[in-house]
Amino acid sequence: MQGFFKIQTNKQKQISGTKIKSVKKVTEYQFIESNYSVYDKITVLLNENDIELLLKRIIEEKPEVIFDYETNALSPYKINPIIHSIGISFEDDKAYSFPWQHKEFDLSKNKKIVSLWKEILSDKNIPLINQNILFEDKWSRVLFTAPSNWVWDTMVNQHIISSAPGTVGLKYQANIRWGIGNYEAPVAKYKTSKEENGDNKLSEINTTELCKYNAIDALVTRKLYLEQKSEFRRNRFLSKGRELFHNGLLAFCDIESNGICVDSNFYEKEEKELTSEINSLTGKLMNSVEALEFKKVTGEEIKLGSSKDLKKLLFDLMKLIPTKTTEKGSPSTDKESLEEINIPFTNKLVQIRKLLKIRDTYLAQFKRNDFNGKIHPSFNLHVARTYRSSCSNPNFQNIPIRDKLAKRVTRGGIIPSKGNKLLEVDFSSIEVRIAACHTNDPELIKYIHDSTTDMHYDQSKLLFLIDDNEMTTDIRFCTKNCFVFPEFYGSWYKNCAINLWEEAKNLKTALDIPLIRHLRSKKINNYQSFENHVKETERIFWKKFFVFKEWQEQAEQEYFKNLYVDMFFGFRRSGILSKNEIMNSPIQGTAFHCLLWSLIEIHKQSIEENWKTKIIGQIHDSIVFDLVPEEQERVLKVVKEIMCERIREEHPFLLVPLEVESEITKINGSWNEKEEIK
Repeated sequence: MQGFFKIQTNKQKQISGTKIKSVKKVTEYQFIESNYSVYDKITVLLNENDIELLLKRIIEEKPEVIFDYETNALSPYKINPIIHSIGISFEDDKAYSFPWQHKEFDLSKNKKIVSLWKEILSDKNIPLINQNILFEDKWSRVLFTAPSNWVWDTMVNQHIISSAPGTVGLKYQANIRWGIGNYEAPVAKYKTSKEENGDNKLSEINTTELCKYNAIDALVTRKLYLEQKSEFRRNRFLSKGRELFHNGLLAFCDIESNGICVDSNFYEKEEKELTSEINSLTGKLMNSVEALEFKKVTGEEIKLGSSKDLKKLLFDLMKLIPTKTTEKGSPSTDKESLEEINIPFTNKLVQIRKLLKIRDTYLAQFKRNDFNGKIHPSFNLHVARTYRSSCSNPNFQNIPIRDKLAKRVTRGGIIPSKGNKLLEVDFSSIEVRIAACHTNDPELIKYIHDSTTDMHYDQSKLLFLIDDNEMTTDIRFCTKNCFVFPEFYGSWYKNCAINLWEEAKNLKTALDIPLIRHLRSKKINNYQSFENHVKETERIFWKKFFVFKEWQEQAEQEYFKNLYVDMFFGFRRSGILSKNEIMNSPIQGTAFHCLLWSLIEIHKQSIEENWKTKIIGQIHDSIVFDLVPEEQERVLKVVKEIMCERIREEHPFLLVPLEVESEITKINGSWNEKEEIK
């Protein structure tokens, strides 16, 4: 049977001064030959007695069970969730499948079979294995019962073995390992949906064909599981990371099931107001002198979303000078370029783009995933190459905070359960603290131990030549994200200077003086003089943190020797990495692993103590709770104890204190209204 694999050669890439001529990345399928056939190893069961006997056998023998659902949509929280078929494998090179709710078959009405399947899921002596536990877990909870004994996730574990992008998929692994070909072809066109949470077309496919596909998925998952077990036995270092991620997945299953309450009416109202404002601004632009002139010259109405039309209007007809060019050298019409042009037409256009993003990107994802006043984000551990988490459907980790309008529109609709509060607990400066643990830099450690000092504050004063009475939180934030962290993660003064200069254009001192004007008063009159100043500031910076610099150099040498970067919790990022990736992976990854370990322990204790308070989300450095007010004191005490004390007792490599900050809403208050707990 023919197999396939994905491979592409990217453009030449510069990495830490070494030119890598080609980078292999999964993109397109090519076929390879294999003698391995899957169809003689699967059995489709269409007789209810045969299905009953199979399930009884599993209950009696209690083998390791791989199972896989084929469903009508991504989410079971939608109206009318359907499992079309179930695939099962518990023997080498054998798999079975049977329809569940598909065409003429509806086993959901067979109480005996439903009872047997629930018994398998809830039996703590039957190990359960899956390719993407989060998916089958939530479907099981909604339509059957919560699975009791998850032991392995082949997708997440493949990510731990190799973080190369695009390689965790079952079809890719089936081909690259065993040459198993495109068995998805007969069902591929039926698996798609026009809408994110809409029904797919699997109900239209022949029952036997769907069950064959489902059985092969289960068969391949078992083969992958057995090989992965051997790979982890050979590499004990990665087994530690596997254990952390597995326990994290189990906690994430509960968190996703808990869900997050949203105010559906609030989002409806905000969407209407945004649409009204967008339409008003669009009408003004379409009737502006500029738009009418464009129509007069070209004979067509200007398309505000067309870069080609905007270039013709701004640079050909209006003769404006471009402030920026694209990589190909043509005038740019991106946000920064339009803002610098700074005329009424472009200012309104920038505002329209901002409102469109708030409505169609941020707000829309909550509306699409709002099921009866709740969203159920999936917190994933198989995507980020730094071994951090990601989030989808909706992306709860990508919610605006610095733009006041975007923050209000999105966070204003996130609310606690009735009578509760929202609590967010955040590790304070966790990446700086983890950097200190990796580097043992005495100056960095000194900053951490002395709470009266602030590294970003001090660096801001040097970079922008300002005094204490001129400092603002925005200037500090700019320094932190455009200089300190980039330098720690392998950047250099030229890149930092560009970003600092762009940010400075929009900043003012505490005395309400534009930062650019302030710099001019200090004899820094243009970008080049500012870049020279940043270069000198960088020299002083690394003279101070010279131990950190030595760690960077050593980390780079170790990478080129081993072609991987190790992390404290048992993760190893391999493959072709840039200098920045070599530096930031162990710091950012470990920072998240501290949070994940803490979340797991808090979750365990909440179950042991039977809290009514529930964890409902996490955002890299923070955990979000739906808090019962009467439990507030206990929850805060446990959280601080675990995140600041117990974690250091369990992990000696944490050389410096860890601290947390907490923010909370009023009872029934929205997430936009949270305030710091002093």
